[in-house]
Amino acid sequence: MTTYDSKAEQEFHQRNPFLQYFNKQFPITFFDDAAQPFKACGDFFDAETNTVIEFKDFKLNKHQTKAIAESNLVSGLRFGKKAHYKALTNGWNHSAYKQSKVQSGIKHASNVQYAYLLVFSDTTKLTTPKNGDIALMNSLGINWCYEVDWLESRVPIETTIH
Repeated sequence: MTTYDSKAEQEFHQRNPFLQYFNKQFPITFFDDAAQPFKACGDFFDAETNTVIEFKDFKLNKHQTKAIAESNLVSGLRFGKKAHYKALTNGWNHSAYKQSKVQSGIKHASNVQYAYLLVFSDTTKLTTPKNGDIALMNSLGINWCYEVDWLESRVPIETTIH
């Protein structure tokens, strides 16, 4: 039986049963902006397009390092309720900077032969001003889309093969 990280992930998989559950670590070590190593994994694999999908049902946060994210997460959980919301707004797994490092690392890794795409649920509210969520993701080079756009244009994403 598959154990999902969230109900949103489970529902995404139910809507897209052709995807394979992928929850395993990538064979690379990534480094945050403070040169601290971290590991990462994707959520699903689309065999037809050779793409690992990271699914999100909430906007990404702006924590630049794992230590900053963890410090804010601990503080946030200690001083209030809404643990799920605090995890989304402070967790390293929801950092735009982490997603950028993972995408860049996968793109340039010689031992990884697939693409990596961040897919947001269609209900995720992303802000568009010049300092908003979309501008940040674009400035960090994050390859992302909404679920409906991904479904309409499921084509292989070019990968760097060394």
